[in-house]
Order: sequence, then structure tokens, then C-alpha cells
Amino acid sequence: MTAINVLLQRDAAHLVTDAAWYDLDGVVRHFAPKAQVVGHWPGAIATRGPGLANALIATEAGLLFPDFDAFAEGAPAFLAEWCAREAGRLSEFEEQAHVEMIAVGWSKARNAPRAFEVQSKDCAGLAAARGVVLAEWERAGGAFELLEVEAGYVRPMPALDALAFYGVDPEADFDALPSVARYATGLICAQREMREPLLTGEDPICFVGGYVMHTTVTKDGVSTSKGASFPDVAGQRIHATRGDMVGAAAGANLLKLPARPGMTRQQRRAAEAQAKKGR
Repeated sequence: MTAINVLLQRDAAHLVTDAAWYDLDGVVRHFAPKAQVVGHWPGAIATRGPGLANALIATEAGLLFPDFDAFAEGAPAFLAEWCAREAGRLSEFEEQAHVEMIAVGWSKARNAPRAFEVQSKDCAGLAAARGVVLAEWERAGGAFELLEVEAGYVRPMPALDALAFYGVDPEADFDALPSVARYATGLICAQREMREPLLTGEDPICFVGGYVMHTTVTKDGVSTSKGASFPDVAGQRIHATRGDMVGAAAGANLLKLPARPGMTRQQRRAAEAQAKKGR
């Protein structure tokens, strides 16, 4: 399960992911970006499912479509044809054969950022209108149906208490955020705490790790940056604990624990120091 988040502002689209690539046993094999840039649109694509889909889909889409608007128009048929053609290779992943594609880019037709999702089977997509609480962002999406992202996309959805711990306001106006990087880091930290089975019947595992990868698309192009890193090791499963990377992120000014009601300044500092140590 890859952490994929989209934050849309008036003049920019932000695609934020983790960087852990793992096998079907949940063992991390390496760390690498999960958002593939298509510079001439400008835009970027992230996928969830078989790892090989990530680069192949973005490469083919970049060759076939001249701009992001053309890709949005043809994306459902493109993904359907791609999945049918690659079914043989995808089948070796068994339950991992399902592909979810999330794209962000600059729409020349709208003169604004745009984002959408297309999936290869019927399941829930996450999208929302501005001002809707994160936990209420879920709606159904059919196979190879384009779901427009109106303001943001958060998947998987963290628990509200985890969002609160990392200072993520679920009703935030993205255009008013003082720091998109800080908000995005908090989202990834909250997602990192989640545990789910990778395959049906298996024990739940942590699946978000490596580091925070932030891709930004504007009218002028695409930029990428590596954010705060997690203490994960290739060749091992991810073992996440609350606050296990708060120190590094706070040191980079990418995370700040919120003040809690009734806490003095000294108590808050003590709580932040404890979180930095991990527990």
C-alpha cells in the first residue's frame, strides 16, 4: 500500500508519496521516488499496485499524449488497454494486479492545476470538495472511470487522532497553508502509523516508509524534493512507532507538534522532546 496524497491550490498541484518499495512479504527492497514526472505536460503520475506499473505507465503516457488535458481525456481508455496488454506480467503478482493511477498536472484549457484518479476495478476512491473533512472524502469509483479530484486526495486515510498528533487540520484550506511541506509531512507521518495486510489473510504490517517525496506542478513546470527520512532499512520490514521520525522532521522545520489544551509551554516542550526520542 503506497501513501499517495494530492493537495490542490489555486496555482499549484502537490503530489506527496512515501518511497518504500517492498516485496509480497512486506520486506523493503529499496527506496525510490514513486511519482514519475512528465515534464512536457507538465505533470506527474503515481500508481498503486505492481511496482513495474509506475514507470511503464508514465513513460507510455508521456509518449502518447501531448499535454495533460489530452491525457485526462484519454486516461480511462489508456489504462484499460495497458492493463489488458500487460495482464500476463501483472498476473504474477496475484492480488497485487489491481492498478490505481493518480495524476496531477497543469491544465492549459482551465489555466489551473488539475488532478484525477483512474482504477482498474470497482473500489472506493478518495476525493473531496474544499472544506470537507478528510474522513468524509470517500466515494465510489467504477473500473476505468475518471474521478476528478476537486481539492485533495488522501489515501490511505489515517485515523483522526493520528492527524491531530502530527498537527494536520482535516478541514484546512490548502491555499491558506503556511507550509505545504509541513502539512504533507504530517500526513505521511500519520499514514505511516497504519497497519494493513498486504495480502488477504496475512498479518497487518506497516507499509509507509523511506522518506517523504514532494512533487509540485505549476504552470511553469515540475519540481521534486526529498523531505524528511524515516529510520527504515532495506532488507527488513517497516516497524513504525509514533514519533519515530519527529526529531528529524522538526529539525528540518517540516513538522511541529501542535499545542495541546491545558499544557504549559514547559509541558509542551517536554512532550515534543519525548516524541523526538520515539516511543
